[in-house]
Amino acid sequence: MNGLTDPVDEHTKQLITLRQEAIESHQRRMIVIAGDLNWSLKLAENFALYLADSTTDSPLWIAKEWPEPPNRLQQIIGSESPLLIFNAHHGFDPNLFGAATGAVIGGGLVLLLVPDFAKWRIKSDPVSSRITVYPHPPESISNRYIERLIRCINDGVKESLVTLLRQTDQPVETLSDKGPQSAKAVTGPKIFEPESSADQQKAIDAIIHTATGHRHRPLVITADRGRGKSAAMGIAAARLIQAGKSRVVVTAPGRSAVTSLFKHAKIEWQEMDHDPQSLPLEFVAPDRLINQAIQADLVLVDEAAAIPTPILSKILERHSRVIFATTTHGYEGSGQGFALRFLQHLQAQCPDYGRIQLNSPIRWSTGDPVEKLVNQMLILDAEPKLPEALRTLSAHQIDRIERLDRTQLAANEPLLRQLFGLLVLAHYRTTPLDLRQLLDGPNLTIYTATSKGTLVATALVADEGELNSEQLVDEIWLGNRRPQGHLLPQTLIAHLGIKEAAPLRYRRI
Repeated sequence: MNGLTDPVDEHTKQLITLRQEAIESHQRRMIVIAGDLNWSLKLAENFALYLADSTTDSPLWIAKEWPEPPNRLQQIIGSESPLLIFNAHHGFDPNLFGAATGAVIGGGLVLLLVPDFAKWRIKSDPVSSRITVYPHPPESISNRYIERLIRCINDGVKESLVTLLRQTDQPVETLSDKGPQSAKAVTGPKIFEPESSADQQKAIDAIIHTATGHRHRPLVITADRGRGKSAAMGIAAARLIQAGKSRVVVTAPGRSAVTSLFKHAKIEWQEMDHDPQSLPLEFVAPDRLINQAIQADLVLVDEAAAIPTPILSKILERHSRVIFATTTHGYEGSGQGFALRFLQHLQAQCPDYGRIQLNSPIRWSTGDPVEKLVNQMLILDAEPKLPEALRTLSAHQIDRIERLDRTQLAANEPLLRQLFGLLVLAHYRTTPLDLRQLLDGPNLTIYTATSKGTLVATALVADEGELNSEQLVDEIWLGNRRPQGHLLPQTLIAHLGIKEAAPLRYRRI
């Protein structure tokens, strides 16, 4: 560490120190770099150059250039990196941020590049174009969501969950300007590679038992991100194929969701002295699995929460040995809705089903500050606080219905978490971007119902219609345009040919 005295600036020294702390604890560290874009990028690139000399893994850059390709989220899922550099100067995409932070392994760093907070509060964010509706331009969207993010970051600084680096007048020196020896002088140890946890081994054993034991006794595996759920399924699949289970089938909302599962299956297959490319593990889309006569010794359903309950029920009906796995809290879908709806059906159809919860993290150590802060920022762990007595509520027990002021809601964290928890519970594909829509969507009104002071119901009402441009209506009718929002009038115009629906006003829940 003797090279720390002269070759690098103070900010880079601080990043290197945090990197050492992360490696020693096998946890991750987040650093918010607030300042001008060029200054922030230079600091991030400086540290990436340092890191390149201590690991063969490449940094994960998000939005270094704008826009990101449409499939960027799918590319990230299942990947791993010791360093994430997330450039929010071009916009803060919460779905991308949630997925990307989940890819950072223990000992790694998350660098979040943002404008100076005073500028960020008023800056137009390109991601707003995804939540606006015609005729509202993106620059007219409120910044309640960004204001709340800034508050989360400041609270995280107080709780020692994140380090905030603000731009100073001190120039950022580039390591390459000092020659390769400067970077080598500050090289840290290799990132610790953890062994499988006892939780994960239990899951592997349970999957194998399900595949070889009594029929019609499915297994449910639930876990937060980073707990090794998909890895356990991949390892078990390879071992079962080796043991003679000739057809193990994998399904998920999309092929990209099982990247990690296939990766670990191939690694396990290779350790059994096979060519990893020869692994006969097949991915089958959910609709094909229920509509075609596919025979399987075992069906592995990953990210089951993001698959509609009727499809899960048909998979259960058509196949005698099934593993249902899902992320409890995450960007993949709502594990809470999965628990509410599908598990009730499962209990009725297969009362002897098994269930395992993975609690011990694999990708990083327990108490990881990045996991805690990202959960707070994106409300990934939202759960409604419903006492048992209110779960069978009747209408006469509701004592208050009101329209919420969204500025006040954004500042009321307990209420916001309860409200978003209800939405997560009710909808199987809730994503972090939906929170931004909730706070900043230009055509939304939020109503809530409470009983004895507890939030028990909510309605998000979208204002639609009043499409008074004849040219626009003709284009919708011809199928040439689909302006954002306005689902009801566009459906009537495009599918039923009712142009008279355009100027009417609608309220869609």
